[in-house]
Amino acid sequence: MRHYEIVFIVHPDQSEQVTGMIDRYRQLVERDGGNIHRCEDWGRRQLAYPIAKIHKAHYVLLNIEVEQHTLAELESGFRFNDAVLRSLTIRRNRAETGNSKIYEEALREQQKKLEREQRQKMELESRRKELEQAHASKSKAETAVKAADAEESEPSKPAAEASSEATADQEPDSAGGSESAVVEDPAEKAAEESLEEPAGAAEPGQADDSVPEDADDPEKTEKERPAEGSAPDEAATDEAETETD
Repeated sequence: MRHYEIVFIVHPDQSEQVTGMIDRYRQLVERDGGNIHRCEDWGRRQLAYPIAKIHKAHYVLLNIEVEQHTLAELESGFRFNDAVLRSLTIRRNRAETGNSKIYEEALREQQKKLEREQRQKMELESRRKELEQAHASKSKAETAVKAADAEESEPSKPAAEASSEATADQEPDSAGGSESAVVEDPAEKAAEESLEEPAGAAEPGQADDSVPEDADDPEKTEKERPAEGSAPDEAATDEAETETD
């Protein structure tokens, strides 16, 4: 058996079939007692030159140890497979088992990609937690505000009820007061009483007050009497003088 290194390029639209193709080639090599010392999937890479207007393709590397007829059958499968754009077979002196430089670079890229995805995932998780915490704190604040508003509104409710009750109590009182004012108005009552009393009637106190004060003074009465009696004498004298003339 001889050692060979094979590189074949798969159409980018058939990248999903690469795993199945590798499994078939592995079975073909191992069927006649051959060995696969190295199998590397390099993924999609830029082509050195366009092939059928294609700029990228899927690369696969195989280091095998097989008989000549097995190699011929393998190369025939490459030629008649439309998914394989190109293939290259190189004879090697010994088995190559270590990773190639291209594969190591691909592994580093994959590792970076995984780390980037994990970092993004962690950032998203931290943002989600921050949003949840902010939402929780906001909910607590709203609950506290509602509780404070409820506590403030509770004392005001009894006060409002008391004021409404006082207003309701005052309304009947005011109505009753107005009725009593209408019934017990002193002016109206006096007018009614004056209408009921006979005209010209005077109270006993008023009759005593109408007596002249001079009646109680005898000296003043005696002095005023001659004056009253002289008045007729003067009148008679005037009449006599008139007749004489």
